[in-house]
Amino acid sequence: MPVRTSPEGDAQLPMSTPARATVSERVVGSILRWAPLTVSTILTAWIIGARPPEAGTDTQMYARFYEMLGRGPVETRLEPGFVIVSSLARSVGLPLFGYQFLLAMILACAVLVAVWSFWRSIGAKGGWWNFVHCSAAFLLLSPVFSNASINAIRQGLASFLIIGGILAVQRKAWITAIALSLLATAFHFSSAIFLPFLFVLGVRPRWQALILALHVGAYLSGVTRSLVRAMFPSAYRFVMDYNSYADYEAGIRWDFALFTFGVYLLLLWSAQFCRSDLRPGYLNCLSVYLVMSLPFFWVGWGNFSNRYLLPAWLAVSLFAGFLTAYSRIKQFREPAVLLASVAISVAVFAHYVANGIVA
Repeated sequence: MPVRTSPEGDAQLPMSTPARATVSERVVGSILRWAPLTVSTILTAWIIGARPPEAGTDTQMYARFYEMLGRGPVETRLEPGFVIVSSLARSVGLPLFGYQFLLAMILACAVLVAVWSFWRSIGAKGGWWNFVHCSAAFLLLSPVFSNASINAIRQGLASFLIIGGILAVQRKAWITAIALSLLATAFHFSSAIFLPFLFVLGVRPRWQALILALHVGAYLSGVTRSLVRAMFPSAYRFVMDYNSYADYEAGIRWDFALFTFGVYLLLLWSAQFCRSDLRPGYLNCLSVYLVMSLPFFWVGWGNFSNRYLLPAWLAVSLFAGFLTAYSRIKQFREPAVLLASVAISVAVFAHYVANGIVA
């Protein structure tokens, strides 16, 4: 069976040529395209579902919530979308493993939505499977994704829907944008916090770095904190009172701010490694990173303020996947390299989950 090549001559995952392939060859080609992604997804979901109770600070909390659902109606502040999914799982008698496995599979679907939306927004005409596998590998290597999988579960589910929704706004696919935004909010109410910052999508790339730099400076100097306290005192108290009993270093977080700004500059610098025809789309998508970063610089001084950066930090893996899948180094796109990368990434992710390693 031939290895398909892109118009630029890059090797992609094996598949048959539709014009010459028999029915059996097309079936085999489809299996070869889907098998690596399907197997890695099921393995990842199994790892998440079978994690020990001490893996992730919230694992036991969700386990207790799921157990309480079996005793009757439960009063909870959890979002309705998450409660509906949990209640359905409980109604069909899924054990805790099955419940956690189900949430992991829903997360995988949300990841695919984000990757598809990113690919559409970039404007690439080929290389979809390469991009999916590269993005999956980088996500599994990221402790941030581990956090979204076993700890910040609801926000993890919402984060990828947010990414897809903001990218849909950028493409002016309004129905898709509204649907994904509502679905994201149904899983985590904080998804609505990104709405005031959608204006960045219309700003030229040359000015985006300046906007982020100004926000970083205003945050580190305490200006944004003072403005929120003076103009929105109730919002200020809400942020400060969130898990005030927790052992967490609240206040101005220089590490989070400088890391977020540094990653943006790195992604901006990496644009030179894109193919010239895809570089404009890449730079446009970079504005999505800004939309998902800016809320932190207004409310990122309370407990667990890194939760406001979770979607942005997760999106970094998609940018890395894109840069690898469409880089000038063709060896990165060899089928054997892609499959080996995903296999190694699954093993690393299993280590993260088993040891509760999150970021």
